Amino acid sequence: MIILILFSQWVLNPIWTGGFCVGVSLGKGRNDDTIRAYCVHISSNTIKEFKYSNGWINTANLSLPFYCEKSIIVADGRNEGINRIYAGEFYGGGNVVEYTWTGSGYTYSNIGSTGQQLININFGDARNDGVKRIYFSTGSAPPYYAFWEFTYQNGWNYSPVSSPSGYYMGNFGIAIGNGRNDGINRIYIGIYPGYALCEYTYTGNWNYEIIATGLSQVMGIVVGDGRNDGINRVYVATRYEGIREYTYSNGWNLTATIPVSGEIFDIDIGKAKNDNLNRLYCVTYSGYVYEATYQGSWTLNQIGSPGGYLFKVKCGYGRNDNKIRVYVAGSNGFFEYEYPTQIEENYLSKGLRIFYKDGKIEIYSNESGNAKFSIFDITGREIFYKDINLDKGNNTISLPVNFLKSGIYFIKLKTKGEEFSKKILK
Repeated sequence: MIILILFSQWVLNPIWTGGFCVGVSLGKGRNDDTIRAYCVHISSNTIKEFKYSNGWINTANLSLPFYCEKSIIVADGRNEGINRIYAGEFYGGGNVVEYTWTGSGYTYSNIGSTGQQLININFGDARNDGVKRIYFSTGSAPPYYAFWEFTYQNGWNYSPVSSPSGYYMGNFGIAIGNGRNDGINRIYIGIYPGYALCEYTYTGNWNYEIIATGLSQVMGIVVGDGRNDGINRVYVATRYEGIREYTYSNGWNLTATIPVSGEIFDIDIGKAKNDNLNRLYCVTYSGYVYEATYQGSWTLNQIGSPGGYLFKVKCGYGRNDNKIRVYVAGSNGFFEYEYPTQIEENYLSKGLRIFYKDGKIEIYSNESGNAKFSIFDITGREIFYKDINLDKGNNTISLPVNFLKSGIYFIKLKTKGEEFSKKILK
């Protein structure tokens, strides 16, 4: 089999268009090996659950006892192998609720009250002790805390972590990850006032380091291998300044700024084109979804707009089919973007085989005829074109010396009304 990459555009699939949505999570909320998609419908204070089965079906609506925005997550919060749904209160009461599937419905309980606005959520082993905990970024100071940590151990225990000196509270962006590439998870969070990026490390107590100051509002943070070079970096969605990339090497360095038009409201990282390459995805208040790809430099592409304002983006397996898609929530509802890549097909069944070797393209055809040959870079830009006459049997196309740099390219061959495309890696 040879993998074909179809030159198709992103496909927009509405999941639900009945109202104003903010929070998004994907997960096995019912512990039945079926991933479902969840969003917060703020107009009715409900968490809406959706399952894909030949189309999206609204399978449950969980009533929230308070107003919630971004802070929902499906997670094994108790570290016992059972997923539950968690949500935090956006207003000053700071209540946190846990929903558990019983087999016939969801029950919920209030697991804590922080007395502080909870504006975003994350989940992970931030203490590096093998225990995953729930973390909420904060607002509405006083009290002067950056985030709250929830731990389950014979009951729920929760405690605040103080803001750095001179700062009052957290912000929308909070992430957990190995940002320094030293095998240690840390918490990365936006803090206020003046909007700074802060790193917290747990060594028996929480220690902080200010990575950057003078940012516009920090709306989202993600940690990962955005350049696909094996190095984790910290990516910060600043509301008015685009995406900022920070790399640790004997200290923190700002290594890239990706300008984005409009106010960014969230960011995620994922292999949403299902080609084993991480890319960055962000959404803006003006209603657009963007994809940033690194290949020697950062390239930003707009992948679509479902209309309205957008607030949250999440990459993941929403349909249980081992295909990653992009999920976004906004004022017009809940949406899914799909990139229709990687369709397996045997070139011999079409009479064509295409190979790349030593700077040459080898094409085998079982018939002769005219064809149009193109090469595209990873951003979709055509970098080589040639009209060719295919002979029956083997054909060779020689490229200019050192024409292709290291990276991923797409070959497209059009003949007799048919198009064939192949991904190559140099």
